[in-house]
This record gives sequence, structure tokens and C-alpha cells, in this order.
Amino acid sequence: MHTPVQLFAVASLLALHLPSVCSRGLNPTPTQFARLGTLPASSTTPADQQQAAKALVLRVMGAALAPAFSISVVSEDPLENENDAKGWNEYSTGPSNTIALRGTSGVEVASALNGYLNNELNVTIDWNTYGQGQLARWSAATLPRPAMPQKKNRAVPWTYYANVCTYGYSIDFIPWQAEAGDMRSQDWVRHIDWMALNGVNLPLSFVGQEWVWSQVFNDYNLTFAEQQAFFSGPAFLPWFRMGNIRGWGGPITLDWLEKRRDLQIQILTRMRGLGMRPVLSAFAGHVPAALVSKFPNSKFSRSPDWANFDGGLPVTAPYADVYLVDPTDPLFGTLGAAFIKKQVEVFGTDSIYNADTYNEMAPPTHDPVYLKKASAAVYSAMAQGDPNAVWLMQGWLFISSWWDQTTIEAYLSGVPPASMWLLDLFGDSSPVWSRTASFYGHPYIWCTLLNFGGQQGIAGDLVGITQGVAKAKANSTISGVGITMEGIWTSYPAFEITFQEAYEEWAAPNLTTWWSNFGARRYGSVDVAAVAAWTHLGATIFSANPAGHFGSDISSFPQMPPGPPPPPPPAPPGFHAYSDHGYFGNFVPADPLVRSVDDCAKLCLNKSQNGQPCEGFEVYIMQQSPPTGNCYLFFTLKTPFTPLAPCATYIRNGYNPQPTEKYNGLPLPPLDATDSPTLTIFEEVWQQLMTAAPNLGSIPSYRFDLVDVGREVLAAKFSVEKQTFINAYQNKSSTALSTSTARLMDILNDYDLLLSSDTNFMLGRWTSWAEDWGADPAAKSLLKFNAINILTLWGPTGQINDYAKKEWSGLVRDYYAQRWSRFTATAAASLKNGTNWDQEAFSNDVFVNIELPFQNTTKTYPVTPTVDTVEVSRTLIKKYLGPGHN
Repeated sequence: MHTPVQLFAVASLLALHLPSVCSRGLNPTPTQFARLGTLPASSTTPADQQQAAKALVLRVMGAALAPAFSISVVSEDPLENENDAKGWNEYSTGPSNTIALRGTSGVEVASALNGYLNNELNVTIDWNTYGQGQLARWSAATLPRPAMPQKKNRAVPWTYYANVCTYGYSIDFIPWQAEAGDMRSQDWVRHIDWMALNGVNLPLSFVGQEWVWSQVFNDYNLTFAEQQAFFSGPAFLPWFRMGNIRGWGGPITLDWLEKRRDLQIQILTRMRGLGMRPVLSAFAGHVPAALVSKFPNSKFSRSPDWANFDGGLPVTAPYADVYLVDPTDPLFGTLGAAFIKKQVEVFGTDSIYNADTYNEMAPPTHDPVYLKKASAAVYSAMAQGDPNAVWLMQGWLFISSWWDQTTIEAYLSGVPPASMWLLDLFGDSSPVWSRTASFYGHPYIWCTLLNFGGQQGIAGDLVGITQGVAKAKANSTISGVGITMEGIWTSYPAFEITFQEAYEEWAAPNLTTWWSNFGARRYGSVDVAAVAAWTHLGATIFSANPAGHFGSDISSFPQMPPGPPPPPPPAPPGFHAYSDHGYFGNFVPADPLVRSVDDCAKLCLNKSQNGQPCEGFEVYIMQQSPPTGNCYLFFTLKTPFTPLAPCATYIRNGYNPQPTEKYNGLPLPPLDATDSPTLTIFEEVWQQLMTAAPNLGSIPSYRFDLVDVGREVLAAKFSVEKQTFINAYQNKSSTALSTSTARLMDILNDYDLLLSSDTNFMLGRWTSWAEDWGADPAAKSLLKFNAINILTLWGPTGQINDYAKKEWSGLVRDYYAQRWSRFTATAAASLKNGTNWDQEAFSNDVFVNIELPFQNTTKTYPVTPTVDTVEVSRTLIKKYLGPGHN
């Protein structure tokens, strides 16, 4: 969701697990669980939801255990019963000694089952392995019967799931249902069940909408070839839908459109059967170029360049600057209504729609009157197609400093509060509700974003999440909680605890106890070493003391620094430099983002947020003369963090950083605190997990974690060796350079070997999913290109290079390791020949000889591991931690 200039600092700022901040100057508003206006009751009856819940229990528990459960969906609908507006669920011992699951919907029954699994069986069904192997020790007779009923009442009525980008970075290619024996472990059937178990009743369901648009465009006599120039390729549809790009990764095929239409029908049927209210798409104003000539009297504009998709460059011009119908033009309403009607005809509706007109693109004017008319027009188009429509809008656009309180309030005022909900998309780190008087009265959903691009990492601030939700519940119009990560399959605890905040009994837990319980239930049976490992992670990596991150040097583009980093620029007037750590609070990226240090300082001196002046700023230096880079303003000075890019931090004179957050009232341990002074946090945890292998070695979630933690250890080893290599080059020591080269390549080989032991970390799973959707070799080839390009170049020539990088076996060996091999060889040649390092020439060499050819690789990557996770981990622990560790 970020432009390339943001990319430079994204790894430093957005990937860190940092706490939400308190609002200042907020006009108190009582907590409201706002109703959705005229939204009709669920289209699925309680009796049908009860049957759907029974089917879910059978799928989750299996035929041998499912008969032990009795299931009941109560008749009241949470939206129809004013006295029970939020919903609840309960498990208990029921008639005939069954385990009774009760709730106000099929989702609530599933949530009751999840509570039983967690609390009584120590079982966790996550989004990676879905609890495989954790129920094997139970029979229907031995399943424990609860001594007392265990009830959960909703604190907020809605639990939301998914980011528009998740449909490109993670779940775009997964099938409806995997065949028996399929090792790839993901499909929509299991994923929807997982949603329901976690209480999700408001999922984003964006599959298949392009087929609907194709039908609408057919009515306007656009040929399919004209449509193909507009639709992006399958992996890039999220950004096509937001009007950022057009056509890239295409041409899309009719076969794909039809298959995705059919998949969406399956998805929606399953979701609605359980009582979910799927969020569908609406018209945001973006249209094909071929449509413009058909309406010469209508008002169109071109979206600005986005993420290096530059309309002025031949290589990107066909994919940039999407045509936009002005929201105030009558054609906007006509097209929007036609789309909604056709979509309802094919998919049905729950009357909740998402549309983003200005995602990372500024409106044409700050005029409040225009902005109000623009939002009113977007909603009017929805309402013309569905009179009960509710617009569920992402709040991401309001992160930009282009928007101030006047323009935000104007834009939101175009739609009545009951007809527009907001997603506070980055609520875990930069909440908007607290600086906009709860979105000026609109209901909103507090969200944990945390992850960008689907990059892997073990990170997340559970202190900030629980405290942030508690503050929102105390004094705002919060109506739900949700998770809006760009990519899934990583840092699961941070997202699970966000879901739990929807229920009164699970909200704001004692985190020491929570982590102990999580460790006990993570793998289906209690192991002391596993509990210790997760408790240790909870007190360090997942606490308010930020030590975790996403991505690593292995998947980062190799660069040779020109020498020791230059000193930070002198502090501008009115500021003093802070040289140890940066400070992350309620950040606001400047608009435009790239500024000199002096310009950033001037902006800070003249900016306030809800009456709170800017207290400091950072510039992630990209050029030195004058010092220039991404400018971020901070309105509170909070927890210290270590930046991952050259960063200059300045604090306004007279302001001081707030104290570091504490973990459950106790001072946090230092970042390097560990039971052994010779091991890092991740090394200690890897060792602890390895100790649990005799008890847990066959459990897929355990094996996943063993790889995931080991990946962190080896990546850190690589970073240290990379610096040794750079030092050897700068010291002109060919011998040291050669020794370091061998070590770097050895780590990369071991890294790929570890990843190859689990299908969740294998490139072949991703590419095979994509190819499976193709009807013929040409279609399969294009789909594979989409799957590869989005992970690597993200564009024709690296427009968003490495933003969605994945450290997967195959990709490490054949792509990242090849870049590093070329880097070490180029450095050795530079020393031998006495030439200076030329980063631009090296980058071009890598692009032409490694990156570009890889886009169309014909290699078939495996999906089934051929080595054992436990054995590989044991060998690598001895190798990297020393012979005394195993």
C-alpha cells in the first residue's frame, strides 16, 4: 500500500511493533456500538446457521470427535435485538453429556468451539497449519466436559478481517478446497473456518469482482481487448481496484474471470451460511481509457503517478495514470449503480461495500465543499444500486499529512454516520480516531495492521494493541476490532490477541499469563520448554520494547556503502539532534514525503494535530547534498527503536521523550537479556524449542515455529557477516574478503535448507497455486509470472522492488543468493583491479542478468519437503550456537 519513496523507510518505521498512543484534546464521545442504519438482518436463518456450524464442527474436529458436541444457534439476531446488540457465545456440558456450543450466530458457535479448544484441550488453530495433528490424542469419550459454563460476551459487535492488499500478497491464488494429501496446507474452506473460530463476522470478500465489471463494460460496448488493457494481472488486482495501476501483469483471461466468479460464489455461500456479513466492492471512479471517448461531455481526470509507475516513461506509461470519473459527474453515479446492481444479481449482498477513491493519491483540491460532494457522490452511487448500502471505508488515506482536520471532517461529512463506517487501518501504531474526534462521529473498527507486503518476521507489540483497544473502548465510537495486515502467515500472536479484544472476557489480559497460556496451547499439549520459549518471546520481542522486525538483509538488495556513514546533519534552528535511537509515536508522513532536513523542520514547526504541536521529526536520508529523504513528523515522543536505514532524528527544543513503556507494570528486560549471556533472544528461543522436539516434533505448528525462529537466527548471523565483508572490502583485504564470502554463501545455503524442510516456507507452494488456475500453458506461464513478479520486482523494472519479498526456499537459493554471489564477486574484482565500487553499474548488472531473467523462470519448484525440520534444526543449532547446544 506504500509508494516507493515510502519504501525506503517502511522497513524502519512500519515493520516495528510499536504502541498506539493516547489522544490529546479529543472531545469526549461516549462509546457507541453504532447500528448499521437500515442494514437488513442476516439472509441466513438461525436454523441454517446451526446446520452450517455443525458442518464446521465436523470439519474441524473430524468424524470421530464431532458427535461429542451439541450445537445451538439462538434465534435473536444481534442487529435486530436492541437489548442484545453485540452477540455472545458459550460452551458447557450439555444434554446426554455432550459438549454444548451455543451462540447468537454460526460464527459465535464457532467462537465457542475455539474457546473450548484453547481452554480445555490446549489446542490452537492458526492460519498456517490449522491445528493439524493437535487433536490426535483425543477420542469422543476422553474429551473433557466443562465443569462450569464458559460464556463470552461481545464487547464490540463486529470483528473484521483482511486488507485489500492481502488478496495480492497472500491469498490470491489459494484454492477453494485442497485435494486429499495436498501438502500445501491452505484453502478457502479451512481459512473461512479459521475466521469463524476467531469470531470474524465482517470479512472482506473481494474475489470475482472483475467478472462483474466485465459484464458492466459489455453493456457499454467495450470489447474484451479494451477491458484487458484496463484489468491488471491476477496478483496485482488489489492496486488496480484502488486505481493505482492498470493493465500490469495482464492480459487477464476470460477463463480466470469466470473461475474467480465461481470461487466468490462458494466463498460467499460459506461465509453467509455461518452468519458472516461479507464486505463487497463498490465503484471508486476508475475506468478504462476506452470508456472516456464514449462520454465526451463527462468530466475525467488522470490519477497521479504512483509508486514509480510513471506516465511519462515508456516502460510504465501503459500501466500508470488511471482515468478517473469525477465523483461529481452524473456518470459516476450511473456506473456505480450499474455495478452494484449487477454484483447483487450475481453474488447477493449484505449491503456493506468498500471503495477507495484516493488511496495514496491526493484529491485535486483541499476545498471542503468539493471533498464533501466527492464522498457524497461515492455513497450515492452505492445507494442507487442498493438503498441499504453502508460504505465501509479504509482510513489509510488520512495517514498522509495532505489531510488535516478540516479536510477529513469535510470528506466524512458527505455521508451520514449510519451509512459510513471507517477502518482505522493502522490503529496499532498510528490511530486516526484519537485525532479526529472518533472520525467525527462515524462508527469505526480499530485495526492491527503491523505487516507490510507480507514480509516475514517475528514481531508485534501486544502491550500497545491491548492498551490501544482499551483506550478506544473507553471513549470513542468504536464498533469493532479487526486485523488489516497486508500479508498473513507471520506474527500470529499479535493478530490473535486483536481478535480476542472483541470479547469482554478476553479483553485486556494479563500478558504474562496470556503468554504462558499461549505457549501451553500452541502445539496441542503442554511442554515446559515451549512455554518458556513463548514466555521469553512475549517479554521481549512481542513487548513494547521493539526488537523484532520484518524482512532481513538476505532478501534486501546488496549495497556497498561508500565508506563510514556520514555524521547526521546539524540540528535545524529550534531542534536538537538525538543520536542514539529514534522515537516513534503518532507519526504523520509529510506530503510530499521527500524533503530536506531543513524543510522537514519547518513543516514540524508549523504543524499541529488536534491542538498538539509537532514534537520532533525524522528524515531517512537518501541523498546528502542537501540532506534529503523521507520526512516523518511525530506528535508524541515514545518508545525508542533502532532504525534500519540512515536516519536523522531531531527533537523540538523544550520537549522530551516520554518514558519507555513497561510490560505488565515491570521494567522491560534489555534487548540482549537472556538466560545465557552468549545467546541472543532468538538463539535462546530456538534452543528452548529444540528441547521440546521429543514431545512435539510431529506437530506441524511446532515444526513451523522451529523453522521461523531458526530463520531469524540465521538471518542475524548473515547480517553480522555482511558487515564483516563490507569492512574487509573497505580495508582492501582480499584474504578477509574471500573468507567472509565463503561464510556468507554457507549461511545462505543453510538458510535455504532450513526453509526447504516446511512447505510453508517453499516457493513451489506459491507458484503451483498460481499455475493451477491456468487453463493452458500460456495462462499458466502468465500466472507464474504474476506470482514471481509481485515477490521480486513488483513492476516492469523494479518499481516497488523487494517490497513483498518472501524468504522462501527456492527464492533464496535462485534469487537472493545469486544477488549476493554477484555482489561478493564484483567486490573481489574491484579490489583485484583497483577500481572504485559503482553501485549503479552493479544494480544494472543484477537487474539484467539475475532479476529480469528470473521473472520468467521455467523451473518447477517443489512443494514437498525432502529434509526433516527437526533434524536440520538440530544440525544447524550445533553449527551456529556451538556443540553444547542441541
